[in-house]
Parts: sequence; structure tokens; C-alpha cells
Amino acid sequence: MELSEDNKYQDFTRKAKDYIKTRYDLLKLELLEKTSRILSVLIMIIISLFLLLGALIYFSFALVSWMETVFGSMIPGFLIIGGVFLIILFLVYIFREKILINPLIRAISKILFEEKESGDDDE
Repeated sequence: MELSEDNKYQDFTRKAKDYIKTRYDLLKLELLEKTSRILSVLIMIIISLFLLLGALIYFSFALVSWMETVFGSMIPGFLIIGGVFLIILFLVYIFREKILINPLIRAISKILFEEKESGDDDE
């Protein structure tokens, strides 16, 4: 009877080690998935910002060209557009929590803390 108790203990120990290893592997896979999703969101934001910057540059030059016909010189147009950009930069700095930081934190926390829909009920 002593032998069967040792076998039960060894079997339990082996199953516990297998379970811990499986949970560790699952944790690594979930971490990989969430990290890749966060990186894809950040890369998408960076690409969007570069495209927006390019569009703003082209529209700014178009507006300056139009203002040249109104003022007779490009200098007032560049000064006006530069002033508008400084005002926008100031407003973005003031409201950075609302328009930049909080939405980014919400998106990242949604990715990190979302619950799996299937597979967790079996435990």
C-alpha cells in the first residue's frame, strides 16, 4: 500500500508541474498577444500622425499661396499660418490629458485587461 501512495504523490507532483508549466506558457502567449496589439496601435498612431503632418504641410502651402494673392506677398501668409499652428500647439498642450493621454491609456488598458470569452469557464 505504501507503493501506491508514493505513486499517487509522484503522479500529483508531475501533474502539478505540468499544470504550472502550461499556465506559464499561456501567460507568455497572452503577453505576446497583448504586446503585439499595443505595438500595432502605437504604430498605427505614428503612421496616422505622419500622414496628417504631410497633409497639413500641403494644405498650409496651399493656403499661403492663396494668401499671397490676397496680401501680395507670402510673408503675411506664412506668419498667419505659423501663428495658427502655435495656437493649436498651445491648445493641444493645455488639453493633452483629455485628447492624448487619457484615450491612449484607455486603449492600452482595454487591451491589457480584456477578458477571454471562451476557455476560462472550464477551470
